[in-house]
Amino acid sequence: MRKSTTTLSVKLILVWLILQSTCSIVMAAVQDKQVQFHDSALQAAVLDTLGISLGMLTQKQLSQLQSLDISGRNIAHLGGLEFATNLRSLNATDNQISNLSPLSNLTQIKQLILSKNQISDLTPLSKMREIIFFSAEFNQLEELTVISHWPVIRGLDLAGNNISDISDLKHKTELVALWIPDNVIIDLSPLATLPQLKILSIGQNKFTETTALFKLSNLVDLALPGSNLGDVSFLTNMIQLERLNLRENRIKQIQALADHPELSWVDLRDNLISDLSPLASSPQIQKLFVAKNQIRNLNGLSKQHQIQWLVLDANRLSSITNLTDLMELKVLSLTNNDIGFDNWPETASTLKQLENSGVQIHFAPQNPQSVYASVPNTSPPDNDPDAQILNQSD
Repeated sequence: MRKSTTTLSVKLILVWLILQSTCSIVMAAVQDKQVQFHDSALQAAVLDTLGISLGMLTQKQLSQLQSLDISGRNIAHLGGLEFATNLRSLNATDNQISNLSPLSNLTQIKQLILSKNQISDLTPLSKMREIIFFSAEFNQLEELTVISHWPVIRGLDLAGNNISDISDLKHKTELVALWIPDNVIIDLSPLATLPQLKILSIGQNKFTETTALFKLSNLVDLALPGSNLGDVSFLTNMIQLERLNLRENRIKQIQALADHPELSWVDLRDNLISDLSPLASSPQIQKLFVAKNQIRNLNGLSKQHQIQWLVLDANRLSSITNLTDLMELKVLSLTNNDIGFDNWPETASTLKQLENSGVQIHFAPQNPQSVYASVPNTSPPDNDPDAQILNQSD
């Protein structure tokens, strides 16, 4: 009896070893199986990333990918990427992609960038529960249902789509950054439930009610250009703001911008503002863009000791003597104002003083009889990201 039991045990062990060996062989064969890409441009991009010059790729090789950048390759199909099961980051910007099905089982992805494609359906991405940052700007999206499946999403960039309903954002309380301008959003109320939001860009939409914005007291960067805003009282509680873009609205009063100690970059171009004095109590402003308003004087700016850029084109200024108090000023733009008609000697003296202190001045006197050749129409450094604003403000 004991001998039979021993024999049986040995047989079971042998069977187990055979099965293990067979499984290993099968797995090795599967991993060595060649991947058939649907798009040669995608295959070339993967080969480049893996440092392989020529040849076919295996499933094992694809599984080694953790980060992949295939932007700008004119790729139309992602077939083959389904075997990149350990991919953490994918940048597929600026291609011709419309079908995301090959990505459906890439559940390890944390960062996914699909901007500038032809995508209308995000359903294949519903299993990506690890995703932290997602960008699909300038596509053909109309709804955000898939976001309800992403429990740890922190950043969303969905600019330039056709989204009208953002109710799926309502419970995304960990969301820190949201870029969703240039859509057709009507209701902002879901934003009121996002207390951790630090960055919000939501201009050029269809909403008319801004009550939800009163709840976003933690914002540090807010962009609401082209939103037909007249009342900006929601800014009062946003005392942590550092950057603010309210360009192309119909704002007359900016009292809500008083007492914002962190505010350093402000774009108020193309509005109806005549009084800048509320900014006097926000002394950390370094760049102020207020071209194309109705500003007649610069009262209040003398306390802006940190200001470096001041763009005042196309206003109603007749005097600029206050500007000599701005000791940190580096760039000044004054084209298309009333300066130079009645007080040219005073203006010329101020400009000369600013020029001698190193200020780069953009100025064309309105009076055609006036000549001030010593004030150059210089430009700021090309590497300054705000340099283009000067060309937009004339």
